[in-house]
Amino acid sequence: MINRFEDFLGARLEGLFKGAFPRPLEPGDLAKALHKQMLQQRLKSIKYVYVPNFYLIRLNPRDYQNFASYQQSLTGELADYLTKKAKERNLYLLQPLEIKLDYDVQVPQGKITVFGRLQEGPAGTDQNPVESDTLIYQQGSAIKPKETVTHQWSVEVLEGVDKGQSFLLAKSRNLVGRQIGADISLLDPSVSRHHAQIEVLPNQVLLTDLGSTNGTYYQGHPIDTVLLNPGDVFQVGNTGLVLQEYRE
Repeated sequence: MINRFEDFLGARLEGLFKGAFPRPLEPGDLAKALHKQMLQQRLKSIKYVYVPNFYLIRLNPRDYQNFASYQQSLTGELADYLTKKAKERNLYLLQPLEIKLDYDVQVPQGKITVFGRLQEGPAGTDQNPVESDTLIYQQGSAIKPKETVTHQWSVEVLEGVDKGQSFLLAKSRNLVGRQIGADISLLDPSVSRHHAQIEVLPNQVLLTDLGSTNGTYYQGHPIDTVLLNPGDVFQVGNTGLVLQEYRE
């Protein structure tokens, strides 16, 4: 009877300690999470099945620190792994895989969140397939990345801690977030480090949420991707911004 009680007590304590001190995440855990996300986001076309070629992994800051020192090598290795898995299943990529690693205090320690997105190459660049049998999909008339940009754009902060700040959209793709060095770098604590992307098109811009914690909103509704015109207002976290044509 005593032995049984000791076994029961030991099992209970082991369970409590596992909950309080989750085992450190390993690269294999990230690979499994990416593979699962890739399969969940398969997109069937007429003849082919596409999968995201851009992935953003978000971890708790403590878990993130375990990978920070070799982040570049790790993401390269993960991209090779996922490319191999896509080829095994005859899945198609628009561009070579790109994987980014980020941290978010709202992600519990030991947990992994993954955001995936199909992403074409920057304007004016050649689109090279990952493998020789990879199909390169050309988007329709609404989005034509290879056309010459005829407008210059800027965004101005209308509401939030950065109110009054203005940012020129100088690149074909502009990162919005709290990360130092972001193209539109905001101090708003409700904005994620990699919150959204603004892609410059010939006559409009394309706003895409990057799996942010607090979302990106247009006309009061959460969005994944939306085309913006001059004067359109959108929101990231608690920060309101307006798209404007840039004039010197």
